[in-house]
Amino acid sequence: MEEIKVKMLQTVSDIFTGLHNGAEQQVQQKIAELIVFLYSLAKNTGSSYRLLDKEIVNKAQTLAKEDEEKFQELVQYLKIRGE
Repeated sequence: MEEIKVKMLQTVSDIFTGLHNGAEQQVQQKIAELIVFLYSLAKNTGSSYRLLDKEIVNKAQTLAKEDEEKFQELVQYLKIRGE
């Protein structure tokens, strides 16, 4: 698990470096990589992918209540993806 945490930190650093340098493709790839690491970390801590997906939807819905403009599209996408 320590290796995953170190890789996550490096990936976050790579995301910010890519944002600073305007490297959109690198940023997208690194965000995808971070999501994979997060799913792996969740699994390693006893969660399931399905439970994590459910929590992501719940969190997006909560955030959409606070700032609908930013998160409503994500909520709709997650609902469609989960069908």
